[in-house]
Amino acid sequence: MVGYITEKWKIYYGMILPALEAVFLPIRLEFKEAIVSKFSGEIDIRVLMLDAFKNDIFALFMPHIEEFVSIFNLYKSEGNINDIARQFPDERSDQNSFEQNDISYLRSVDEDFRVLIQMITVLCEVSSVLINKEMFDLAVRIRRFH
Repeated sequence: MVGYITEKWKIYYGMILPALEAVFLPIRLEFKEAIVSKFSGEIDIRVLMLDAFKNDIFALFMPHIEEFVSIFNLYKSEGNINDIARQFPDERSDQNSFEQNDISYLRSVDEDFRVLIQMITVLCEVSSVLINKEMFDLAVRIRRFH
C-alpha cells in the first residue's frame, strides 16, 4: 500500500502537477486582472492541486502509512526484517514476499520513506492546520527510524 501511494505521488508531483501548471499558465497571465478582481487575488493552480491530492488521496492512505511506519519501526528495532517483508510485501515486485532479498527490500522501503518525507513536506505547504499536525508527527516518526 505504501509503495502504491509513493508511486502515485511520483507521477502526480513529477508529471501531472507540472503539466497542469503549464496548461493554466497562459490563462493566468492573460486573464490575471480579471481573476484578481473576481476572486480578490490570484488562483494558484499548484496550491489547489496539492490541496486536492492531500484531501482526496493522501488522507485516505494516511492510516495505512501510519500503520506501516509503526510496524516497520517495531520490527526494525527488533531486527526482524523477514517479518516486515511478510506483513508489507513490496507490491511493485513480482517476487513472493517470503523470497525477497532483505537488502533489496530495505532499499525499497528506504526509497518509500524518502518519498513519504518529500510528499509530507510538500503537502504541509498547503493549508489545513489539523492534518498538517498529523502529517508533521508522521514525518518525524519516519525520520526518526529512517
